[in-house]
Amino acid sequence: MSIRKRRAVAIERFELRERRRQQMRHFKLADLAGLYAKERCCGDVDAAYKELVLAFDQVGFSGTKVLFAHPDVSPPYFNGLPRSTPIITRQFIEARKKEMGWPAVLDAYLALSWVEALPAAQWLQSKGITPPNSIAWSLKAREEKTVAPKHEGRKPGRKPKFDWDDAKDFARQEWDTRGPFKNFETGWKANADLERLVRDYMSKHDEAGEPSDSSLKEHVSKWVLEFEAEN
Repeated sequence: MSIRKRRAVAIERFELRERRRQQMRHFKLADLAGLYAKERCCGDVDAAYKELVLAFDQVGFSGTKVLFAHPDVSPPYFNGLPRSTPIITRQFIEARKKEMGWPAVLDAYLALSWVEALPAAQWLQSKGITPPNSIAWSLKAREEKTVAPKHEGRKPGRKPKFDWDDAKDFARQEWDTRGPFKNFETGWKANADLERLVRDYMSKHDEAGEPSDSSLKEHVSKWVLEFEAEN
C-alpha cells in the first residue's frame, strides 16, 4: 500500500471514529458551514464559508489550530503537526485566494478541514444557533471546569478510566500513515517510538492523563503485533 493510500485510509478512519462519538472532539468545517447555511443563509453554503472565514486568525480558527485532513499531508492529525503542514490561518486563506481563487480555496482547503469541538460550538452559539449535542457537551465541560469550586479536604472522586480504544485508534492511524517500523527512519524504528506518540496523545486527549510505562508498553506491544499481522 502506498504512503498516500495509507494516509487516505487513516483519514477515513479518523472521520468514522469522530462521527461515531456521542461527544465529538473535532468537527468538520463543512458540517459547520452546512449548519450555518441552513439556519442563516437560506442554504447558501458559499456564503456560510465566507462567514466562517471571519473567525480565522493568525493561529487558526478562533485561536485554535485547524486540522487539514489531506492524504498529501503527513500526518493528518492535530498533535505533532510537521512544519511542512499548511497551517490554515486567515493569512493563509487570503494568500491562497489571490493565488487560486475563492472556489479553489473552498474545495481544496476549507472543505477538508476540521476544527476542535469547543470553538465550533462557541461559534454557532455566537450566531444564535444551538450547537448539536455532539459538540454542545464541550460548552458545559468548559463551564464546569471554570466555575467548579475547590473543596478543602474533600476526597477525590474515582479516577477516570483510560480510553484504550481511542488510543488504539490513534496508534492505528500513525501506523497506517507511517507504515511498519524502519531501522533507518529516525523516530519510527521500534515500539518505543509508537509508545512515545501514544503517551503524548493520551496526555492531551485522555481525561485519565498518561498511563504507566508498563501498561502503555503492554498495550502497544499487542497493537503492533496486530497491525503487523494485517499487513
